[in-house]
Amino acid sequence: QFLYFIAGWMQRAAKMEVTGINNKPGSHVILQEEEDAPVVTINTGRIEGAKIFFVELCERLGFFGLNAVLSPYVRDKLSWGQHQAAGITNFFSFTAYFACIIGGWLADNKLGRKKSITFGCFIYLVGLCMVTVNTWVEFMGDSPVIFSIGLALVGFGTGGIKPSIAPIYADQQTFKNEESRSSSFRWFYWGINIGASVGTSVTPLLHSEERYWSSFLMPTVAVFIAFVTFQYFKKGFRDNNPITTTQSKEIWSILKLRFKEKIPLNQIPHTHPELSTTLVDLRQAAIASKVFLFFPIYWIAYNQGFTNFVW
Repeated sequence: QFLYFIAGWMQRAAKMEVTGINNKPGSHVILQEEEDAPVVTINTGRIEGAKIFFVELCERLGFFGLNAVLSPYVRDKLSWGQHQAAGITNFFSFTAYFACIIGGWLADNKLGRKKSITFGCFIYLVGLCMVTVNTWVEFMGDSPVIFSIGLALVGFGTGGIKPSIAPIYADQQTFKNEESRSSSFRWFYWGINIGASVGTSVTPLLHSEERYWSSFLMPTVAVFIAFVTFQYFKKGFRDNNPITTTQSKEIWSILKLRFKEKIPLNQIPHTHPELSTTLVDLRQAAIASKVFLFFPIYWIAYNQGFTNFVW
């Protein structure tokens, strides 16, 4: 469907007269070739969503492509043992996912999603360049210090992108019903899995025992493409408004009432009605969080595929 849409767009672009345009993301653009021709209506949110789809595909290719060769590189080039290689790979994953907490807070409270993704992608790219150059330029001799700093930057850069990319994708679109929402995110997750699959499959094939720079170069190029694409199109993306100081104070007030003053949550709307809306949001978040209780078990097993099962 995506390729079909692009082909149709390119075919009409040279000769279509655009009328009745609403430039807001998620709006509809009415295109008409001639006066008596049928009107074609296009949801511009899908166009913006397709751009973010491509950005996420490239970013995931970079992340999983790098992750797939970390353990062999640490063993072969840095001459560290299997336990150290597994530790480095797991610490990289920990840094990337822990940084998402910081990145999500900054995107929601200070920067907005577009700035968070921009800064995160830039830091990400600098880290990948350090890792790649460290394995490419002979005089550096595969420095563990430069490699570690680059890896840490990649982890923190991921934290700037990952919490915001799916929400900003959703922000661009207007969903008619739950089915259209599910269909849209199925395409988005296809992008994630295609990028992860290509990165995990291809980068291990590019290196030899004496040459790892080609394996690191591929993720670097992928993230560079993601960065350039997002920078070029970001002006057209709808952004979120960071949480106001008042909302932040409301959240802290609820936590204070519950844990310090021991007021049950169901009593807070009666004693402090101004906190009702924020309380509903927090309750929904708490209910949704129950899904994640079993995730640590899954990830412990999953990460073995990048550490102890890699030789």
